[in-house]
Amino acid sequence: VSFGGSASLINMRLYDGYVERAYAVDIASLFHIPFRDFKFGMKIANLGSEIEFVRESYPLPTHFSFGTSINALELPNHIVLVSGSASKPNDGAPVGQAGLEYAFNDLLFLRGGYKFNYDIESFSVGLGMKYSNYRIDYSFSTAKYFSASNRFSIGINF
Repeated sequence: VSFGGSASLINMRLYDGYVERAYAVDIASLFHIPFRDFKFGMKIANLGSEIEFVRESYPLPTHFSFGTSINALELPNHIVLVSGSASKPNDGAPVGQAGLEYAFNDLLFLRGGYKFNYDIESFSVGLGMKYSNYRIDYSFSTAKYFSASNRFSIGINF
């Protein structure tokens, strides 16, 4: 089990001479067991004080999230990872994500995912390649009011 956290000092300036401050903490934990590389994590973000503007107080956008993943299939050269997560902000409806990743020989990866209860985003697919400490990834995402997004990334692991 791993635990982590952070503390934030938030400064907001409405106009010159009027500054409001708030304090917040983020707390997270991750539970990992070796059986099929199972992981479960959760986080509470922006837990803290309120912001006051002209004698009205507003809470920070506190956010609770949790997620899980497991290798649903583990063969010598093939792994299928299934993952899902959900989150609930204090000022909105809950949202969720689900995804699948197929890995061949820890070299080639095919991915797909869906976002539930989002206003704009929904479906995405992608592929990637990893060699030694280097990786290249591509994804395609749909959007309701905008054209689709194409994303490329290049990574180096140290």
